[in-house]
This record gives sequence, structure tokens and C-alpha cells, in this order.
Amino acid sequence: MEPNPFEAEKIPECPNCKKERKIRDEYDKFILQSKRDKDSLQQRIMELEIELKKYKGEGKELAPAAEEVIRVKYIYFPSLD
Repeated sequence: MEPNPFEAEKIPECPNCKKERKIRDEYDKFILQSKRDKDSLQQRIMELEIELKKYKGEGKELAPAAEEVIRVKYIYFPSLD
């Protein structure tokens, strides 16, 4: 039986290449988790903003903690406006 020229031979990976691949895999996992966390936090901010608008519409005064949330949002997530 002839060997298939399109089949890749299994060449052992050098230790440095193996380490680099492992670092890249871990980095990719970290980036994906960071994106999920960011999306989750942005969703929560949107929910809180809706609730905040509801309270403002009812003429209720905001607690100092709510005002702090608004201030922090504009500092860390300015693109959400």
C-alpha cells in the first residue's frame, strides 16, 4: 500500500513550540472569558439604566449609591451612551 502524500506525518513537537501553543491556548481562553464577562456586565448596565429611567420617570430621588453607579458607568463604559 502506498503512503498518501496528503496525509501529514506526525512530527514530534519541540518543547518550545509546545509551550508556545499552550500559552496561546490559555490566552485565547482568557480573551474569550473576558469578552463574556464584558458582555454580561454591559447587559446588566443596560438593565439598571432601564430601571433608573423608570425611577426618574416616577419622580423618585436616587440613592447616593445609584448616582455612583451612573458616574462609574460613564467612566468605564463611555461607549454605552
